[in-house]
Amino acid sequence: MRNCSPLISFSLFLILDCRSIVRFFCSFPMRRCLALRKASEFVVKKDYDMTRVITLNRVKGLNSLNLEMLGALRELVVEQPHPSATALTILKSATPKAFSTGGDVIEQTAGDASKVLGQWSCLQGLTDYQILISSAPFVSLLNGYLMGGAAGLGFNERYRVVSETTQFAMPECGIGFFPNGGASWFLPRVPVKGLGLYLALTGARLKGADNVHAGLGTHYVSSSRLDELEKTLVAQKDHFHLPTILSSFQEPLPPLTLEKELPVLEKAFSMGPDTSVEGIIETLKTLEDSSSLAKSALSTIHACCPLSLKVTLELHKLSPKWTDYFEALQHEIYTAQALGAQPDFKEGVRAQLVEKTKDPRWSRTLDQVTPDVVKSMIGTSRKGFYAIYTPKDGAINNIKSIQYGIST
Repeated sequence: MRNCSPLISFSLFLILDCRSIVRFFCSFPMRRCLALRKASEFVVKKDYDMTRVITLNRVKGLNSLNLEMLGALRELVVEQPHPSATALTILKSATPKAFSTGGDVIEQTAGDASKVLGQWSCLQGLTDYQILISSAPFVSLLNGYLMGGAAGLGFNERYRVVSETTQFAMPECGIGFFPNGGASWFLPRVPVKGLGLYLALTGARLKGADNVHAGLGTHYVSSSRLDELEKTLVAQKDHFHLPTILSSFQEPLPPLTLEKELPVLEKAFSMGPDTSVEGIIETLKTLEDSSSLAKSALSTIHACCPLSLKVTLELHKLSPKWTDYFEALQHEIYTAQALGAQPDFKEGVRAQLVEKTKDPRWSRTLDQVTPDVVKSMIGTSRKGFYAIYTPKDGAINNIKSIQYGIST
C-alpha cells in the first residue's frame, strides 16, 4: 500500500451482569496492576485547576494504541475525569511526528484477531463517545500523523486544532480492514462532495489546512505555536473564552489543495444508491489520463483488499440512515470482529507492515465479494461477538449507563 505508515490503525460488548465487567477488568489483579503502570508511561495525565492534559507518550511506536493504553484513556476520560465537572481536557502527543498512527496492529494480529478487535473497538469507541457527548469542553492538538482508529480520539473534540504538519489518513482497506474509529460516521458527512469516500477507499492523506476545509479540524494553528496555545488554555479559568483564545492563534486558512481535483472527486466518488466499487474503478479509468488523483486512486484501489473495499462502501451507504454516532459505533464494533475473523486482515498486516513484501494474497476477488458476503460483515449483534447497548429504557443518561460485553 502506498505511503503506508509502519503503524496504523484498526478498529464494548453485551454484558449480562456486573460480574462480567469484574472478570474483564480485574482478573489476575497483579498482572492488571503492572499493565496499568505500563500504560501510565504511555498515557500521561497532568491536572491543573480547571484543565486536564492527557499526553500520548508511546513515542517509539508513534502512539499506536494498544489495549493497555485504551484502558488508561478510558479511565482518565470516562471513569475518573478531572474533579471539576466543567474542566477543559486537552489531548495531545509527546512527539511532533504523530498524534497517533492508530491501533497496534501487531497486538491485534498476534492471536485471535476478532476477539482483540472487539475489545479494542469497545474500549476505544466508548472513550471517543464520551469525548463527543461531554458537556465539558475537549481540545485536541493534532500535530503530525493522525491515522486509522485513532481518528475518533482526535476528531470528536469540540475543538480540533490542526497544523501544517497534520496528516490524516484511513489506510485500512490496504491491509484487509476498514476505516473505523468513527470514520463510518464522520467521513460520509464531509461537506466536500466525494472526498469522504475517496479518503475511505484509497487511504490518501489529507494534509494541514485541508482538514479544516473538510470539516474535520476546527482551527488551523502553526505547529511552532502549539506549546504556547497549550499554556494559554491551561491558564484560563473561564471556558467562555475558549473560542476567542483559539481564534487568536489561528493562521489564515490556505486554499484547499485539492481544488483542481474537485470535479474528479465528485464524478468518481459521490455517493448514490447505485454506487459500486466496480463503477468507481470504471469512472477512474476514464479520468486517469487527465487527472493525477484519478490515476493514483485507481492504482491504490487495485492493490486494496476487495472485501474491505465493498464493506467500506456499504457502511458509507448505510451511514446517512443511522440516527447518531452511537449507532455507528455499534456497526463498527461488529464489522471489526467480522473482518478480523477473515484471513485478509492478518495477511494484509503481514504483507504491508511486517514482512513488507507488498504482495498480499487476498482471499477473494471483487467478483467473489457478493452482496451476501458483504451483508454478513455488517450488523450490530452476533452470538460470541462483543457489543454495546443502551439501558433497557433506552435512555443514555451518562456514558456509564452504557453496557458492554459478549453477546449470547
